[in-house]
Amino acid sequence: WYNDSIRNVGGYSLECIDYSNLAEGKNNWRASIASEGGTPCALNSVMAINPDVTPPQLYYIEVPDAKTIRLCFSESMDSLTATLHENYTTGLGINNINIGELYTRVTVELTEPLEAEKIYEISISGLTDFAGNAIPDTAIRIGLPQLASEGDIVINEILFNPYVGGTDFVELFNRSSKCFDLSQIKIANRNETDLSLKDPDSASPLPWLFFPGDYAVITTNPNQVTQFYSCQNPSSFIKTSRLAAFNNDKGYVVLLNSENEVIDELRYTEKMHNKLLNDFKGVSLERINPSMPTNQSSTWQSAAQAAGFATPTYRNSQYSELSGEKSNFSLTPETFSPDGDGRDDYLLISYQLPEPGYVANIRVFNANGIEIYRLANNMTLGTSGQLRWDGTDTKNRRVNSGIYIVYFEYFNLSGEVKREKKTCVVGYR
Repeated sequence: WYNDSIRNVGGYSLECIDYSNLAEGKNNWRASIASEGGTPCALNSVMAINPDVTPPQLYYIEVPDAKTIRLCFSESMDSLTATLHENYTTGLGINNINIGELYTRVTVELTEPLEAEKIYEISISGLTDFAGNAIPDTAIRIGLPQLASEGDIVINEILFNPYVGGTDFVELFNRSSKCFDLSQIKIANRNETDLSLKDPDSASPLPWLFFPGDYAVITTNPNQVTQFYSCQNPSSFIKTSRLAAFNNDKGYVVLLNSENEVIDELRYTEKMHNKLLNDFKGVSLERINPSMPTNQSSTWQSAAQAAGFATPTYRNSQYSELSGEKSNFSLTPETFSPDGDGRDDYLLISYQLPEPGYVANIRVFNANGIEIYRLANNMTLGTSGQLRWDGTDTKNRRVNSGIYIVYFEYFNLSGEVKREKKTCVVGYR
């Protein structure tokens, strides 16, 4: 809080700048400039008008259990606005709202529990800090974090030989239908001699909700990544104080869940790079498809030069559909208008399955990843058939124009689970 390399060695007190802005924290304190080193029983030497004009920000969200949501803010919040039920919308009902001792953490106790594998939205508005600065109206995705199993989260891209001035990164992809807390996921490597785990550390130092289809890029310095590569989704970066050391020629990347079970593991080597490259420095290895085996060399390819040799925070430049990969579902038409004019008023979902006995969950998400409608919930399907979506949400309201994702998850009694995603467009004339 001193912000003074000379005075912070000792002999000087910290003084408050503006007595009316005590909630501002370190931005309202400074090293004394008095010749005596302090001003006990006198006006502070640094006294000045220093109003708080900065709106608070939502720092992170934690979901410790199915009926509790914890919001952490960047500064102390006004307790009256922070505990007012009307300032929160969850769709699940609110039983109680508490604020922590430092007024930076707000705990929302829900009336109804969160369901696993379902994405919700909490909207907040009208919240202010002590100075009356309001947080912008915000809608945030939430979900109930699950224990990650093998293959739920996969290593999607790795930079282990960065440019001079750059740094390593590991990109993760959530290929499941579950939500996870990345503070409960560890990244490690292995000793080459006995293959024991080495340097395990949390993927995120703070709670971080990781939703289906999302990317997360773990690095010690996001700025040292963005200075070399295009990053389409900067909010997907997670800055960690420690990341397992990755050798420039070969090594291991290991993902562990909270029970220290391995959920994905890659043994990489620079020989996996494109042989036509003259230099591998600054070139990431990309996974061609999340469904391919992690430790199959054909799963990996050097990031394309046209993409800048790495694609942190978005789909890999070398992504490709699996050879022979066939969709069992189709959407007709791709663009429909549920306006009741008798023309393309609904989305027709046709399916053709290889055998009977499949059970399906079919959900519709908006472009922000929020589930807005559930077409099927553990529905037993025939070998072929059709379903229909009329363009309404769970509250029977007509949805807005935009892109929507139809997510299919279907399984049989043999334990075979398949997942597909299709996109459609709602457009009104």
